Amino acid sequence: MSGNQASKFRNVFSLSVVAGALALFAILFSFLHKTYGDEVAAFAIIPITAGYWYLGLRGGLITTVLSVGTYVSILVRSGHSFSGLMAQPAILISNFVLLFAGLVFGRMATFNRQRQNAITRLAHSNELIHSLLRVTTHIETALNPDEFAKSLSLELGKIGMDHVIALFDKNKEAFKFDYSSIKRDSLDIIDTDPRHPLSGHAFTLHQLGIPPDEKSHLPSFMIEDHQAELRALFGNHDPGRLQRFLTNINIHQETIVFRLPLILEEKLLGILWVWGDRLSASDLPVMSIFAKQVGTSLERARLFEEVQDLALTDPLTSLPNRRSLFTLGKFEFIRAVRLNRPFSCLMLDLDNFKSMNDTYGHQTGDVVLQDFAQVCRNNIRTIDLIGRYGGEEIIILLPETEIETAIQIADRLRQSVSENQSSINGHNIRITVSIGVATKDENTLELDTLIARADQAMYISKHKGRNRVAVSK
Repeated sequence: MSGNQASKFRNVFSLSVVAGALALFAILFSFLHKTYGDEVAAFAIIPITAGYWYLGLRGGLITTVLSVGTYVSILVRSGHSFSGLMAQPAILISNFVLLFAGLVFGRMATFNRQRQNAITRLAHSNELIHSLLRVTTHIETALNPDEFAKSLSLELGKIGMDHVIALFDKNKEAFKFDYSSIKRDSLDIIDTDPRHPLSGHAFTLHQLGIPPDEKSHLPSFMIEDHQAELRALFGNHDPGRLQRFLTNINIHQETIVFRLPLILEEKLLGILWVWGDRLSASDLPVMSIFAKQVGTSLERARLFEEVQDLALTDPLTSLPNRRSLFTLGKFEFIRAVRLNRPFSCLMLDLDNFKSMNDTYGHQTGDVVLQDFAQVCRNNIRTIDLIGRYGGEEIIILLPETEIETAIQIADRLRQSVSENQSSINGHNIRITVSIGVATKDENTLELDTLIARADQAMYISKHKGRNRVAVSK
């Protein structure tokens, strides 16, 4: 039953209670008045007091006015004059008793209902807080943003909630949808329009009607018009398509949807939309606190990933550093030895790099190294391992590769490097590379030994004139 239908039902039921109470009062009072007199007829107020209790203070007062009118009408119909009735103290006292009973019972009923509602809301809030605490416990262990997103989606799903997260790009002053619990088939309803895809779609605060200078104090918000929110984000979509999309992601007219800012130390990280059947409008404060915890966990995961990258990645070339390469390489080399599979190694060293640094400067040398790394990365397979060994040297490890194939790969790399031209500060700089090749054999049982052999072969290519490939025998 929708919220509007439930409200209509309550209104109809309340009117039925009023009508029923008045009817019972009229029937009982008429019968008791004729049979036993006014003293016994006073007990006819019992159905009215029951109506007071159900309807509360406001409804009780309305019922009181109607019951007083009914009471006087019955007496007038039984032969009393209206002016005479109003002159009788007993009648006035009876009407006062009805009014007083309406006030007392109605106020008691209203207070009791408020108390019960408060207890119900408190129990619901405690249950929600307990559930969200379990969610935050799991997402706080995430080691990177992708792991965080999977954990958040899984844990919110367990408590019947869905979500979408758009992260803020401070350079572009825009948001981009990055993480979502929405399934791919539901996204296709929006993504079928290539101008407004959901995944990766960017939007600004202006589209949401929020001034940019308020981004660090963005308020939590309950969305009342779901289609209007989508139109603000994606433009003027077809209403039918928007409704299909909302239906597919379990958002209906009565569904509570919160838009919550992810803010950490007055820094806007993004926006979280969350919805579910168990949410109510009174949950906004609790969900606002939860959003702060989500923002903290997301930033922690991002920083942890950044530290890991710094520990395992060469900052200049963005290639794996020596430590990272050796960690992965030893694993692959041990596997090749155990399974008796081929494994080769290339050692690459730029020719005349020192003299180029002396001529053009170290900043130019850094750009050349970056171009060199990119050429190497573009000319290897997905199964190959590449890393910066040190200085201008790069190592490439080739699993499942015989010596003949390794030589071909090395020569292709040599040609690609020599054909590449770096344009730096008006200088067109061409570089060449000397490459040493070695492959695993019965005398090479450790990765360090294989790399040393490739290094010796690389020096042979240097001594033979550079810009060539030499093979370790």
